[in-house]
Amino acid sequence: MKTNRGFIIGFVAIETLLLYFILFQQFGLPSGVLHYLSIVVAWAFALIHFKHHPKTRWLRIGLTWTIAADFFLTLLGTAQILGTVLFFLAQISYWIYFRTQEKNPHQAVLIWMFLTMTSILVFFAIFSQTFDLLMVIAVIYYMTLWMNWITSLTKLRQYFPLSIAFLFYLFCDTLVGLSQSAPYAMGIVAEINEWVQATHFNWIWFFYLPSQVLIALSAVKHRELVQEVGE
Repeated sequence: MKTNRGFIIGFVAIETLLLYFILFQQFGLPSGVLHYLSIVVAWAFALIHFKHHPKTRWLRIGLTWTIAADFFLTLLGTAQILGTVLFFLAQISYWIYFRTQEKNPHQAVLIWMFLTMTSILVFFAIFSQTFDLLMVIAVIYYMTLWMNWITSLTKLRQYFPLSIAFLFYLFCDTLVGLSQSAPYAMGIVAEINEWVQATHFNWIWFFYLPSQVLIALSAVKHRELVQEVGE
């Protein structure tokens, strides 16, 4: 079955329009409504267009965890720990997707465990006075995101949309982290945070929504490569 290019173009057009509204025009709607709608659209695209393509299952599962996380953090603005856990489950789903494409995933598992434990220890040493459950979850989540981006770079032709998606994801979550660490930020980190706040531009969603669109579109790239191999 060939990719329906019209459906893809329509999806990208809708998401581009929603991003414009999110950044520049809210129409007096409650906070988070357009934001959450854009994530639901990305999830629906992946679910409907690729429901019969089993190898993209973990991409769809990741987007499902994402709309659950955004329901709490974006739409309701509550349950920060639960929302972060759900975002972590999304990254784990993408991490599993990569592992299913490998013949020997054990090395990646060991690297992920080592980097995660090392990061937790480093953050504990730096922020021992404020280190809590949320920070533990956030550190594990962030390291998994880094692992996913690095993995996507190892086979750039196969994972090109995902490599850009996770790069944007990293920009987004780094900005989120900066906004939450304002009381502890120093030097260049504090200056970057001040600049971001002073621009009065929603840089977080400028990077976040394109990352979700690219994750949904990566299923297209996956299927095209599978078809090439089959031919």
